[in-house]
Amino acid sequence: MSGTGDSLGLLGGSNYSVTGSGDTINTWGGTGLSLSGSNDAVGLGGGADTLGLQGGANIAVTTNSAAGDQINLAANTQASITGSGDTLQVNGPGVSVTAANDTVDLSAGAGLNLSGGSDTVNMSGAGDMLGLVGGSNYTVSGTGDTISTVGGTAFNLSGGGDSVTLGGSGDSLGLLGGSNYSVTGSGDTINTWGGTGLNLSGSNDAVGLGGGADTLGLQGGANIAVTTNSAAGDQINLAANTQASIAGSGDTLQVNGAGVGVTASNDTVDLSAGAGLNLSGGSDTVNMSGAGDTLGLVGGSNYAVSGTGDTISTVGGTAFNLSGGGDSVTLGGSGDSLGLLGGSNYLVTGSGDTINTLAGTSLNLSGGNDAVALSGGGDSLGLLSGSNYSVSGDYSGSLTLDAGAAATLNGASVPGPSQAAETLMYNGAGQVSETITDFTAGGSQAVITSGLGSGIAEEFQNYTGVNASGAETSQIIDYVSGNSQVQTLSGLPNEDASITQSFTGSNGTGLVSAESIRETNGDTVDYAYSYNAAGAETSYQETLYGGNGSVLSSGDFQPNGSPVVEGYGGDPGGDDGGNSDEYSDEDMGADDGDGFAGSQSTIAAALAGGVGYVAQYDLSQGDVVDAAAAEAALRQAAAAAGASTAAGGGTAVLAGAKWGGDVVTWSLADSVAAGGMPFSSYMSGEYEAAVQQAMGTWSSVAGITFDEVSDSSQSDIRLGWADFNTASSGVVGFTSAQSRNGQMSAGATIELEDPSQNALVQGADGQLGYSGTDATLEQVLLHEIGHALGFADSSDPSSIMYYELTANNRTLDGTDAAGAQLLYGQDAAAAPTSADQIRIGQLVQAMAAYDVPTAASSVLSQGGSAGIELQMAAAH
Repeated sequence: MSGTGDSLGLLGGSNYSVTGSGDTINTWGGTGLSLSGSNDAVGLGGGADTLGLQGGANIAVTTNSAAGDQINLAANTQASITGSGDTLQVNGPGVSVTAANDTVDLSAGAGLNLSGGSDTVNMSGAGDMLGLVGGSNYTVSGTGDTISTVGGTAFNLSGGGDSVTLGGSGDSLGLLGGSNYSVTGSGDTINTWGGTGLNLSGSNDAVGLGGGADTLGLQGGANIAVTTNSAAGDQINLAANTQASIAGSGDTLQVNGAGVGVTASNDTVDLSAGAGLNLSGGSDTVNMSGAGDTLGLVGGSNYAVSGTGDTISTVGGTAFNLSGGGDSVTLGGSGDSLGLLGGSNYLVTGSGDTINTLAGTSLNLSGGNDAVALSGGGDSLGLLSGSNYSVSGDYSGSLTLDAGAAATLNGASVPGPSQAAETLMYNGAGQVSETITDFTAGGSQAVITSGLGSGIAEEFQNYTGVNASGAETSQIIDYVSGNSQVQTLSGLPNEDASITQSFTGSNGTGLVSAESIRETNGDTVDYAYSYNAAGAETSYQETLYGGNGSVLSSGDFQPNGSPVVEGYGGDPGGDDGGNSDEYSDEDMGADDGDGFAGSQSTIAAALAGGVGYVAQYDLSQGDVVDAAAAEAALRQAAAAAGASTAAGGGTAVLAGAKWGGDVVTWSLADSVAAGGMPFSSYMSGEYEAAVQQAMGTWSSVAGITFDEVSDSSQSDIRLGWADFNTASSGVVGFTSAQSRNGQMSAGATIELEDPSQNALVQGADGQLGYSGTDATLEQVLLHEIGHALGFADSSDPSSIMYYELTANNRTLDGTDAAGAQLLYGQDAAAAPTSADQIRIGQLVQAMAAYDVPTAASSVLSQGGSAGIELQMAAAH
């Protein structure tokens, strides 16, 4: 039909193909035609007609029979259908239809904009696109399709997996089952049947979940009102920045991001790791599954919250129970009620609130004016700041107060500490069983008053860290009997592992009755002290145990360290009646600094060793008394080494004994020594001049005369050679002497390294010196004669009495001269001048121990041996 205005009547038949625009086509019933064109008017009469619209716009179709016609719409067709009960088939995109009460079928990939209302729309394949342009009562089914509306549209949808965009506001969507719907809209209403699953994006929507077991995902947006209508329980997932109210109970809410605000009651709320939620309503169960969640309780009561390592805050008047531990809780306002149902490391801040606990709960609290009820046992409460805390309960836990905090416990005042913090450990009767004080300067002390062993009144333990942590440095035990024991574990010389002392008074006061030193090499030295009625020490017993517990040596000693010899098969001194004092000394040769191998390290090893070279020999012969004296000498040398000063800055150290007259006899030995290490050979006359020279040097400062006599046991001093093996032992000389009541006894022996073992060679200065050392023969003689006169090792490197014989101390210095004048009373003309800066240190107690710090007076104040100066801890 060319032009416009044509009129065509089809009186039955089928397969008509009509082309025309602006024309009118009418049919009888049962007619089938295909129409191409626009602006046509088609009237289908009689029913059962089939009309195919092949494109074109503004086509008006009127159906006149209840029998229903079939209208097929090709792509890009725009038509209005007047009538009802017809079936419309959409076979391509770009189709726009106005129809009401019809059935509309979309083939796969079709696209339709539909207006009218009350139509049934079937989208048969995934990927269809449906636009509902107003109207209501649409019934739509489809899976995996896209649906959009304009404002005010109402329809029901079934299928699942569809993407729905509700345009404008005021739309009404009913989801009749199915899952994975994705709905976007604001100001709309969405209702579901049971078992429906959808995600919703938008704000100001009202969602009604009906039938139970629905799953709703809120993808953000504010002011979303959700109503749940079934006791079966729905699942509601809330993404970050969602604000919703949930009306209903028994539902499960999953919070998956931050910035979520929910009002809900009697629901279960789960927070994923890192989620943040403000919750109001009450009686909800909140589970914070990962550390780092943030929960705000905005009023309400009967919340049950569980979480570990989370942050919780409230507004005033909120009540909740919390379990887990490690949470940080801020109670805002006042009048909050917090129940802690076990767990530890809670940090709670609040004022004017009530906190209750179950047994085994640990928390720190700051704020003040809170009421804390501790129930059960084993609770730990720390009050970090604030006052007027009221703590109650049948308490058997711990209460810690930081500086400035104060509380009452069951009505009894618990004042704040004067130090950094104080922890009180209580038993079930409310009594303090232990007090731990954290000191402001660092470290802590635990005082234990109950649960101790029989006969113990209290125990003090000191630590390097706070709250009785870190390394234990010392321990004091007070006994019911009034005496005490002090164990020191730190601040000791390197060779000591611990020192344990028994005191006659409490808290480490009074007299030291016993002492035990455990050394790092495994040895143990025990001391037992005896006193007279006036409290003066009369003697002590020393026993050295090896690491396997065997006794290495044992002996009785006078307070100055001199051995008390009783009943060891005769008199070691020959005629002193068995009650003599003995002292010995070992001296070290030194590398001259020109690279002789091993000498310096040998000396260091000897000083740090457990038992010295001479003492080992004595022990091998069963001579424990001489071994003890020899070992004491070694330790005194070690003390001098440890206290070494600058040259000329040392102090003469006196051994506590001297020769009684002004004449001392000496001889070159030609027979064996009595006791101790034997002579290996005897000195020949070629060395006599060197001995005379050394004796003369001492005579010039001490004012005594040395007379050479024929050798016998009655010679005051006897000299000879000994096998010290200097290269491996470091020992180049050894002196052994006895005394009684501070006076030397005849028979002292001086032994020097045998030249047959370590050769004497002539140096550039003409003096004889020991090979591989920096020690000359005359130097060694001067040093050993000094010991025989009553001198111990000095800490002055320039003194002849310095433990190490080097080029720096070839002869006597001012310290040695001053000591000789003090000891033997030389006249003032022979005394050193003030320019010598002489400082004399009287040896108060000779060292009879195997550890330097333990040889001081046994009458000690609290603090024990470790406080005694090294210059007083020497022995011979």
